[in-house]
Amino acid sequence: MRLELIEQAKSGRDIWEVDRNTEITMLLTKTKLEKLMLWKGVERKDQPKLIGGKRKKWLEVRDKDPPLVGEWTDEDEAGLTKLRSKDVDIEDTAIGRAKITVQREMKSFFDNLSQEKQQEYLDQLERSKKCSDN
Repeated sequence: MRLELIEQAKSGRDIWEVDRNTEITMLLTKTKLEKLMLWKGVERKDQPKLIGGKRKKWLEVRDKDPPLVGEWTDEDEAGLTKLRSKDVDIEDTAIGRAKITVQREMKSFFDNLSQEKQQEYLDQLERSKKCSDN
């Protein structure tokens, strides 16, 4: 949670510099308004759904100070150390899960082809393999 707050603060400050310096609140995207409001302490559940409402809410909270992030504690450091030491398999990531899904879809697609089409694909893969080996 603390790392998320720090990231929100950094992201919010970056966008705030643009908004504060150029007065372009009406041009801010929905995503940027959401990040700014998170930075100012407005939780997602308390944010309006439509961009017009988000702009209005942003103008209300814009000049308020963001919530303070407390001092980094030994407990925070221990949690970070634990996360850094944890082994993460590729299957545990969004990319890994997407790769597995694509592989399943490819297998299903291949299994539903006629034997002739399957052989065409296998021949094409073999030709590609020979070209890449050279």
